[in-house]
Order: sequence, then C-alpha cells, then structure tokens
Amino acid sequence: MMRVLYLTFDDLSRSGPWSAHVKRVADVLGAKVVAAPRRFDRLSACATSFLNEARAYKPDVILSRGIHLSVAPALAAARAGVPLVVEIDSLLEDQVRGKIRRAMIRAAHRFTLARAARVVASSAELRDALVERYGYPEKRVDVGDVEASVRKSLR
Repeated sequence: MMRVLYLTFDDLSRSGPWSAHVKRVADVLGAKVVAAPRRFDRLSACATSFLNEARAYKPDVILSRGIHLSVAPALAAARAGVPLVVEIDSLLEDQVRGKIRRAMIRAAHRFTLARAARVVASSAELRDALVERYGYPEKRVDVGDVEASVRKSLR
C-alpha cells in the first residue's frame, strides 16, 4: 500500500470547500493529512514541522495542496528523499499587488516547481500557465486527477 503524506496550508478546523476537498482526497488515497502550524510565518518552523512528520510517517510520496510563498513542502520532500506532488488551483502571484511581493512569490513557485515530480492543475488554463511562465514540463502536469499524479510520481 502506498503511503501518502498530504501537506496543506488550509485551516481544516473550518468547514468549507477546501477542507472538504482535502478530506475527500485524503480518503481516496488513504493519506495522512498534516496542516501547517497555525503560525507558519517562520519558514523554518513550517519546514521543520513538515519534515518531522515525514520522518515519523515515512511516506512514499508527499502531496502538497497549493503553491504558496512557503517552500516548506518542497524542502521536507527533498530532505525526506521522496517525490513531491503539488496540487494547484491558482497562482498566488496573480492575486497580489506589488512588484517585490510578486517577485518573491514567483521565486517560491519556481523553487517548489523545480522540485516537484508532478503537478496537478485544476484546469487546462492553469496547466498552460505553468508551462508558459515557469517552463514546467507539460508531460508532468495532470489536470484534475490527484490520484493518478500521485501514482505516476512513484514510477
């Protein structure tokens, strides 16, 4: 049986579409879900928390919901020596103002994508943006199928 550690920045204590999505995906994959610490403003605290979970759980793959300013999931997967699959529903850089903030977010996106074995995009348009803006290989992007991406990352 495949062991999946599902990292999220969503507040799972609140009901809503994203927490329901995380729970649904976790059920399908039999994944252990770990939410970022409430105060993940320090990269080291978030990365340490995720890495400790990975070392204790010993997953075959790490699945991260979202691509944020934090590169903690990419760091944890690299240190644990397992593939990273990133599930993306939007690009944060499209939602912020300011040249410096946008540049920081773009750098975090590039860092994470460079370390991702596969990406699950929520739409074909988002897939195209990942390929065009970040040069992410189209053949490693799946549209909407989280389970297939996780399985492909292990090949």
